[in-house]
Amino acid sequence: MNRNSVNNIKNGVKRAKYLYNNGCISTSVYFSSLMNYKNAYNFANNKKNCDIIDYIG
Repeated sequence: MNRNSVNNIKNGVKRAKYLYNNGCISTSVYFSSLMNYKNAYNFANNKKNCDIIDYIG
């Protein structure tokens, strides 16, 4: 994965976590967003992708 992809994942997960912690989105939307990031980058190194999402999220 290139650096832009990693940054997109990190920013998206951080954004979803922020919105969830502030009550702007529900639990189901939060977890579906995390699963979306895990599955969207399936073509890349999935282990690295999951590690990033699990660490931040």
